[in-house]
Amino acid sequence: MPRRPDIDAAVEHIGRYAGRDEWVAHRREHLATMLGRIPEHFGLDLEGLFDEVGRLGHLSSMVGFIDESFLAAEFGPDRANVTDDYLRRRGWQETPRGREYLQAIRTTPPVLYEVCDVAWGEWVEVRDRQLGGIPLRIVEHSGSRTLQRWDCFVARVGHPRDEIMLTGGVLPLTRKG
Repeated sequence: MPRRPDIDAAVEHIGRYAGRDEWVAHRREHLATMLGRIPEHFGLDLEGLFDEVGRLGHLSSMVGFIDESFLAAEFGPDRANVTDDYLRRRGWQETPRGREYLQAIRTTPPVLYEVCDVAWGEWVEVRDRQLGGIPLRIVEHSGSRTLQRWDCFVARVGHPRDEIMLTGGVLPLTRKG
């Protein structure tokens, strides 16, 4: 992934903001909704589930995906959203690109993508697996080192400052060989 310190800073800032008292209960509610009965199904508590997912090497992907989903979620009859609240109160401290990136997380639904082509260390070309269409070429240095043609993943693609980029919450879908 290209260096993006302004976006990394915006993500760090909103992460701290989402830990404020007024958002803690919503975050717990969202986590319970996202995971549903999965921990119970496997006979685990929440910590045990996170330990098991970590043991399998997918903890950062799962946490990133759930966190981004929380940043997009709406709560209550007034449809309160942590990203909207953060940008209204603190958005002035972010770069325009950082604000647009956070807004992309807020407004872009996750999509199932399939890798069409890869230039190792440079970019990946992906196509929406459900809608098809013209593939998107995404400058993605780290992802282009691990993804291969025909791999699938669920992610949001944002367009801050007209750049095409994957947001951080990428959920890889592995195939059994």
